[in-house]
Amino acid sequence: MKKLLIITSLIFVANTVTLQAQNDEEAKPPSSQKFVSVEVMKPMFWFMRDLGYVIEAEFSYQHKALIYNINGGYSDIKDEIYDDLDYQNTGSYVKFGIGFQLNYSNKVIRSSSLIIGTNLIFTSFDESGIVLNDFSNYGVLGEAITQKNSPRGGEFYFTYRKVFDSNFFFSATPRIAVVLSRFNDEKFPVYYVPGFGVVNGSNDSDFSIGPTTTSNRGEAVAIGLSIKIGYRF
Repeated sequence: MKKLLIITSLIFVANTVTLQAQNDEEAKPPSSQKFVSVEVMKPMFWFMRDLGYVIEAEFSYQHKALIYNINGGYSDIKDEIYDDLDYQNTGSYVKFGIGFQLNYSNKVIRSSSLIIGTNLIFTSFDESGIVLNDFSNYGVLGEAITQKNSPRGGEFYFTYRKVFDSNFFFSATPRIAVVLSRFNDEKFPVYYVPGFGVVNGSNDSDFSIGPTTTSNRGEAVAIGLSIKIGYRF
């Protein structure tokens, strides 16, 4: 009888330890997670100004501290960047790169994450505009011009990401993007590069047809802020 009680007690303790270990394992966040998000800052910026729209989505896969991500976007904007040019810009872009969670520790992907990373950016877009020329003898005449561009570059970013209990998350990302290939053409200076941001232009500038002093410039820097909402799987 005494042996039976000892064996029963050992079985009970073993079961208790096993169940506790299983519960701890279930409560522990997995070392790999997937995230899907959409941009909200850029669409709001252009929509509030009634100058078009930008759509951007991101998928990222995190394994331990490393994060692999890919972004895709489409933009269709307009702006009166020059006094005599009605400007339109339409294009798409893709970004892909890698990030690193700075506060990753004890094999746990934390719900509040600090991330640094870099992306390569490839974009293709068309620009068009109607140049208004005021001739004293003929009045104001318009000339339609277009140009195509496919520049490349990269960006560096720092992200704060907060995941809530519902698995929805919010992220804020200051970023610096650099256009590394030629983006200005001979027809008119590029104002906006999809995936990068505003790189040229002024509302107080006058526009004239033909080459400009910046037409062969191959680099530009755009600084921006990205805010996204999404879901963790």
